[in-house]
Amino acid sequence: MGLSGVQRTLKFVKYLKNYNWEPTVITTGKVAYFAHDDSLQKELDETGVRVIRVAGSDPNSILSKKGTIKLPSELIRNTFNKLSQIFFIPDNKNSWSKKAFEKATELIASEHFDCVFITGPPFSQFDAFSSLKKNIIFP
Repeated sequence: MGLSGVQRTLKFVKYLKNYNWEPTVITTGKVAYFAHDDSLQKELDETGVRVIRVAGSDPNSILSKKGTIKLPSELIRNTFNKLSQIFFIPDNKNSWSKKAFEKATELIASEHFDCVFITGPPFSQFDAFSSLKKNIIFP
């Protein structure tokens, strides 16, 4: 994708290797979205950072074959936003957050990590990952 949250995380992990950190990123799979920036993917590829993509069953993932979609009108966006706030608490990425947590749990069981860093949105991942420290003992 191509908005500020993607750039913030990309620029953060891009420079971790300069400080002897070896990041592994768990992120979404392909999604339908109104802002894709292929130059950010190219920049990420050039870093050599390991990226693990996890697909969810949220609306954007289900529509992933559509790729870059047209930005809906303000009325439609507001309507979907209100419906999403009613039916999906804290957000519509709950399924992805749970799958990302499962993948992180699997990785931590088989590899050594010094730190887990989570950024959002989506805020559902904070809920999903809140049990990480309680349920997993870091080696």
